[in-house]
This record gives sequence, C-alpha cells and structure tokens, in this order.
Amino acid sequence: MISKTETLNIARERIIILLDLARSTFESNSEQSTRYCELVDKVRMRFNIRLTKEQKKMFCKECHSYWVEGKTVKINNKIKPNEHVCLVCGFKRKL
Repeated sequence: MISKTETLNIARERIIILLDLARSTFESNSEQSTRYCELVDKVRMRFNIRLTKEQKKMFCKECHSYWVEGKTVKINNKIKPNEHVCLVCGFKRKL
C-alpha cells in the first residue's frame, strides 16, 4: 500500500512533468499546453498541494493558458510591481 507522503511526492512529480510538457508544446499546440495546465490545477486541488512561486507564474489561474511573456502575459513592473495580466482572458494576478 502506498503511503500518503509517497502519493504526494508522485503528485508533485506529475505537476513538474505536466508543466514541462506545457512549456514544450506551447509553440506547436497552445490548446494542448492549456490542457496540461488544467491538469496541473486538477492534480493540485485533488491532493491539496501548494504550487511554488515559479510554478504559479507559469499559467493563468482563470483560463489556464500557459504564460509566455509578450505572447500570453504582460508583466506590469512599473505601475504595480509583479502584476501579471493574462492577454487571453484579462485576469490580473499579483505575484
């Protein structure tokens, strides 16, 4: 039987793998990378895992689009420090 800590470690590894897949498939298929980010959010909620700051900066919390600076996200450092604005849905997130 798998212990709770082993299950959480597997879920964390799965999140890392899914974010790497989202990064690698963004240029060729942005819809697939959005799906990978949706799966990251589902795994995170299912196992009650907190994402790191770097992982939070990778995709939109609302529409789950993978964030690439200049293409799908705008970072406002001058107006409001560390505010990320999704160019797909308009969601603003301060990190």
